Amino acid sequence: MNYLDAPVSGGPGGAQAGTLAVFVGGTEESFAQGSDILDIIGGKIEHFGPAGTGCIAKLTNQMIIASVRQANAEAFVLAVKNGLNPRQLYDTLMGAFAASRCMEVDIPNLVLPQDYSANFAVDLLLKDLGLALDVGRQSGVPLVATAQADAIYQEIRAMGWGDLDAAATFKRLEEIVGVEVTEPEAG
Repeated sequence: MNYLDAPVSGGPGGAQAGTLAVFVGGTEESFAQGSDILDIIGGKIEHFGPAGTGCIAKLTNQMIIASVRQANAEAFVLAVKNGLNPRQLYDTLMGAFAASRCMEVDIPNLVLPQDYSANFAVDLLLKDLGLALDVGRQSGVPLVATAQADAIYQEIRAMGWGDLDAAATFKRLEEIVGVEVTEPEAG
């Protein structure tokens, strides 16, 4: 029996469009046999090596997402607290080195409209961060930023927000600081 681990990234939209990123681990033979099926769901399919390497690759994605979302939340809440227009900042940053897919998706679709309906829930991200931290310990790799992101997300879940989108880092920091990163009123 052949086996592939093939976790995906790209959310519900990527699944519907068949454009998911697929992180694959398994033998070359298994990958060759399964590639037709993977082509149906994925726009970017990458074979990383033996079984388990697909999962490790996916965990790196989740580690980066968690850390970037926290950094984005801190930056935008700081900006709003100091009088900056978050839409103007977003538009400018998307042309700067700080631009990221997280920013591109989160700011206009979740943060500015203050809609944290889950595309990828906090609880699911916490599962992945826990796995990444376990792999880091087993591998002897300190994962400082991942541990900090995990602590923030643990706090968010403890508030009863585990079913919200993982962009809820904004919501938590907004609550602490007393500002909202939202679309400015016209006028």
